[in-house]
This record gives sequence, structure tokens and C-alpha cells, in this order.
Amino acid sequence: MDWKDYEDQVFEILSTQHRHDYITKNYKIKGRYSNRSRQIDIFIKINTKVGDSTIVVDCKHYNKKINIKTVESFISMIDDIGADYGIIISDLGYTKSAIHRAFNNPKGVELDIFSLNELYDYMHAESAMPYAGDNMALILAPFGWIVDGKKRDIPAVCHLYKRGLTFEEALASGEFAYVNFWKSDDPNFSIEELSRIQEKNILNIYNQKIDKVEFYDAECKFGQDAKIRIIKTANYPFIEITGFIKFSDSIFFYVCNSLPLYEKRNLRKTHVFLKNALPFKVNISHG
Repeated sequence: MDWKDYEDQVFEILSTQHRHDYITKNYKIKGRYSNRSRQIDIFIKINTKVGDSTIVVDCKHYNKKINIKTVESFISMIDDIGADYGIIISDLGYTKSAIHRAFNNPKGVELDIFSLNELYDYMHAESAMPYAGDNMALILAPFGWIVDGKKRDIPAVCHLYKRGLTFEEALASGEFAYVNFWKSDDPNFSIEELSRIQEKNILNIYNQKIDKVEFYDAECKFGQDAKIRIIKTANYPFIEITGFIKFSDSIFFYVCNSLPLYEKRNLRKTHVFLKNALPFKVNISHG
């Protein structure tokens, strides 16, 4: 296929994933540093209660693998237009140095590289259905992250972290997340009550003094009560961002550990995560 067919195919794949967001092709925006018009193959805007997130996509229909120079040029462009995330799609893949450079960017720009086949697989596979008892939630991994359902000593039904890292590397980086459920026999048990219990645990079990707690309203697809909480502690070098969704008899929550530098982007990630989550009841038969 030619470059236009290639771009159309990428657009079709991304449109499926972002069917509730604004997505367009051949978008133009003025660079804040270059002061000139920059052309973007595919532009995506995701609305959240704390502002918009923007994704720019560069479709490379090359006859060779993407190299580090291509990645660095794209990083510069993302920075120039002030986008939050960037994706390079290459039909022949990428070199090891290119993917390493994409995942290690000191400017804080989030960038990922996919071959066309990887993009298709990623958009259809990076989801999970964690459950506890008869409560389940269909979840989508945040941009550039994976869902890891392997059982570990840490009490969680699954973990989420950046693609390309091991679980241990994600923990060491200080940027990872996990999901869990809190069961309650009281249908009036609230997100705020669970938050107070968790805050006491931070103080009593982890011996961390809480400096600041912030709450935000969040969105959920079917109107359940949804909140986001940010906790900052005195001695812990990371910020805890938690998203909650209220079930009839339990509360589903997503806890994201974040470096202070990336607080805003992980707050947006949490809003998008809750917005895409689909909580429901299941009847699990053990026979």
C-alpha cells in the first residue's frame, strides 16, 4: 500500500480505540518555539475534568527501521507543539536504540513506537477484566502502559506500568499503578469512608505523615460515583493518585504512584482510566 493507505489504516485502528475522543488527520498547529505551522499525521484530543490530553501520531511508511534520529526529531516536534503524548508508527519496526531513546526522554515527553502489527495488537490486547467476588471491571491500560496480571505478594488484582519495563524496574522507577476492590456489606459505605481508612493505614502501617489530601470529581461511563484523590506525604518521595468507582456493595480503586514531576500527566491518566473503566457484576461458577 502507498503512504496514504498506510495512514488511513493507522487512523482506522486508532479511531476504534478513541471513538469517544476527537481524532483527525493532517492536523496543523503552530509551534510555540519554532513559531511556524507543524503538520501532524493524526491528532487526538481526550477531554477530562482536569483539562485536555493531546496525542500526536507520526506514520512512517519507510523501507527501513525507525532509527534514533527519527525519534529525536519527533521528540523535538512534540515539545514544540506542547503535546502530552506521541506515537510513531513504522511498518518495518524500529532499532533497539530508537525504542530505548523513546522510553528515556529527560524532557518528560511520553513517546512510544509501534510497528503496524504491534499497534493493532496493543489496541486490542492492553485491557483486562480484574475481579473480586462478583464485582468485575473492564479496564484499559493508560497510554504506553501494560496490564500485568501475575500474582505477587503485593495485595492487588493486577498491576500496570510502562511498556518495555519489567515489574521490578517499574517499582524502582517510582511510576506504576495497581487496581483492587474494597468489599463492604453496607450499601451506603462511601468513597470518603474508604479514603479515611486508607489514610489511617498510611499513618499507622507505613509510618508516613500526610501533608496534603486533595479530592476531585471524576467521570465513569454509567454514572457511578467516581472520585480521584491525591495524597502527598512528608517523607515519601512519590505522590499517590487514586481513582475510585463506587459499586453497590464494593469500591473499585486504581492507585497510581507518581513522581512529583509527572503529577499532572498521571492525574490526567487517572481521569482517562476511570472514564474508560466499565464496572459490572458477574456470576462466577466454580463447577
